[in-house]
Amino acid sequence: MSISKIRKIKIHVNILALILTVVIAGCSSANINSTRLDSPVIIDGNYTEWGKTIKYVKDQNFSFGIANTKEKMYVCLVREGTINSGQLLRNGLIIWIKPDDKRSLQFGIKIKAPRGSLADLKTKSRSGSKNKSGKQNNSGEKFITDIVNRLNENGELQIINSNGDILETLGVDNDLNIGYKTRYSNSQLTYEIEIPLLQSVDNPYSVCTSSNKTAEIEFKSVSREELRKNRMEMRGNRMGNNRGSKAGKSGRGSRGGRNFGKRNMPEVPAIDHSVEITF
Repeated sequence: MSISKIRKIKIHVNILALILTVVIAGCSSANINSTRLDSPVIIDGNYTEWGKTIKYVKDQNFSFGIANTKEKMYVCLVREGTINSGQLLRNGLIIWIKPDDKRSLQFGIKIKAPRGSLADLKTKSRSGSKNKSGKQNNSGEKFITDIVNRLNENGELQIINSNGDILETLGVDNDLNIGYKTRYSNSQLTYEIEIPLLQSVDNPYSVCTSSNKTAEIEFKSVSREELRKNRMEMRGNRMGNNRGSKAGKSGRGSRGGRNFGKRNMPEVPAIDHSVEITF
């Protein structure tokens, strides 16, 4: 085979590799149509009514569905497994809303277990480890259910901007028409969220404007590293304000950091997935 033919083959192979790279990169964010509904979704944390609308993201081990009426967008997210569910409850879930209309506000909705419950969740979920016979205890699952109940009764939604700054803190019942419900059953943690579809005076935090009905929806779990960094910063600020320079000499800040890093529960696959939605 001549040198010129070998060069031509190499060029063709390189072009094919480039095309495949572009195609694969283009698939990182799926483009789907929202399921259009005639009647509202009952926000009760029950994913079974979503049927085939639910899509499974295998590499991140979660499922989601998106639907809408003329007034609302509805989101369902399902996380399987006791450890996966416990970490998502503890660390927090963020749903980012990014309208294609660049003039519209991009914001995130952060759902996290009530602050006072986190220490209990960390302590009591350990009791759900295997017993002497090698069988899994169910106390960990029971306590996650208790945390979910607290979240539904007196939890908070945080509306944050792209920098993570809190814009609004909302209760379960609020005037901005953003609602949610969680449920934990059979080792499955379900979130159902409703968000105003179209922007108005009463709905400043919405998915899209009346003239542009497309948006990017991103699902993201807060990683352990992000959580540890935030807690270390908060701990350092408190110690600096309360004890001054003596706090640094006492070594309590670093000791707390080491303890925080020692987890019995392993890190689970993070959720970081986005979709382009047309309504």
